[in-house]
Parts: sequence; C-alpha cells; structure tokens
Amino acid sequence: MTQKHQYVIGDYVWTAMDYLGESGIGRFYIAGEESDGEHWSADHFPWHGAYCGDIDLIGWRKPISHYRDMLWNNSEKIYMAVKQPNPEGKQIKETMWSVWPTWPSWTWPQHVGKPITVEVYTKYPEVKLYLNNRLIEAQQVSRETEFIASFDVEYQPGTLVAKAFENGVLKESTLLQTAKAVDQIKLTAENNTLVANAQDLAYIQVELQDEEGILNPTQDQLLDFTVEGPAEIIATDNANLKDTTAYPSHSRKTWNGRALVILRSTSEKGDILLKVTNSKKLSNTIKIKSI
Repeated sequence: MTQKHQYVIGDYVWTAMDYLGESGIGRFYIAGEESDGEHWSADHFPWHGAYCGDIDLIGWRKPISHYRDMLWNNSEKIYMAVKQPNPEGKQIKETMWSVWPTWPSWTWPQHVGKPITVEVYTKYPEVKLYLNNRLIEAQQVSRETEFIASFDVEYQPGTLVAKAFENGVLKESTLLQTAKAVDQIKLTAENNTLVANAQDLAYIQVELQDEEGILNPTQDQLLDFTVEGPAEIIATDNANLKDTTAYPSHSRKTWNGRALVILRSTSEKGDILLKVTNSKKLSNTIKIKSI
C-alpha cells in the first residue's frame, strides 16, 4: 500500500523494540503449556513485557527486522533464518502482533532427521539452498512470494548455504553452521570508554560460543557477573520475557545463548574489569576505561 499509493507517506511498525508493559502482547506459546488467548484475556504470568518488537529487549535484531530492512533499504540484500519447529506432539500458537519464532541458527539437536523450514529473504530473483554442499532446491523469488524463499529441509547438522542469483550470476550468499559444545563466553562492549560522571552506561553483550566462535543457542547457562574498578552493575537481562529474575541481579541465565549486562560509571576515573563466569568455571573478562 505504501509503495502503490503516493499519498501514503510511510509505514509504521508496532513496535521497533520489545518493552516492559502490555505484558504478553506478541507472545507465542506451546498449546497446553500456557493459557490460551490474547494478552488482555487472562493472567499470562510470568510474561511481563511485550514481545512484538523487531528488536528484543537486549538489542538483538530478530529475523523480522532483517526482512524489513531488506524490503525497504539497500543495506542488506539476503538473510536466512529457520522457523522454530513444533515440539514433538505439540504445537506452537501465535497471538495478534506476533510472528512465528524464527532464528538465525542451524543448531537443532532434537530435530535430526525431521523436516524443518528454512526461510531466505532477498530481492534477487533466484535462490539455491545447499546443505553440506548438496543442492536442496532452487526457487524463484519475487513480489508474489513476498521476497521470501521457503524450503522444507530434513535437518542434518553441518553447513547450510543460501546462494542468490540474478540472470544466472551468483550475487551473494549467506550461511548458517551447526554449533558444537559451548567453549567460550564472548563479551562485546557497545563502547570501550565511560564518562566518569556517575551516570554513563556501558552495554555489554554476552554470547555462548563454540570453539569456532559460532553461537550455541541450545546450551543456556547461568552466568555470574563481577566488576572491579570505578563502575557498578546496575542490570542484567536475557530478553526472555518469562524470566522473572530481578533486573539488578548479578546472576543471569542466558536465553538462546545470549545475555546483557549494564554497567554504570562512578565519579572516579580508571580501568573497569567485568568478569563473567559460568558454573563450569568457564570465564572471560573485558576491560573498559572510565575517563
């Protein structure tokens, strides 16, 4: 509608980011494990926020965000995600404002030999999908397909590659690899410096990765956070809107392999060391400077 009619000046998405409030809006759930209905229809505790955002509560872009970026901008031209399969004998149910849960992951250890749906978002006219160097299928992509190529694949661990073609010429490709056991904790700071004004914040992303640096979303672990130097831990999170752990907690379980810790500066300058440790004594440290 926005593209077709010149009098429509733009498109509004509800909403850009998950948020605290309207608890349960946009949720998906397993039938029989949670109460049915929309967020206003019942008490859906422990849901305590809205899951209708393109970006989750710790700043990770969901696949729907990449799809929307591909549709409206030129910065991203191909993206691949996997639809979360229904559990054995059960069914995922959606609510209004939700989308089917999809993840940029090819790590599904409970689903070996079973069908799983892979989606490739692109404006290139042809996509070929390969699993462990074997061609699965080629599909044409267009406005009629909503610029999505959808493949039903029998899951096997390994490497999944989507290749995009135009006039028979390979233009771009993207891949997903099966993760091995968690071997490291990756820490990434949004900024490596803080202002020593007792107000500045540092957001540090945490990922559980295998030895090759591939995110493992299936082996979530409880992490403990400690800080040395002129800063304090003011919050941790994992984007799971059913996790009722208090936000100021210095311990947090990862969700789908990710977590977030937020530091606040003091009025003093110096080096800040954040250490993250799991129950298996795997740890990592990151240094931030307060200036």
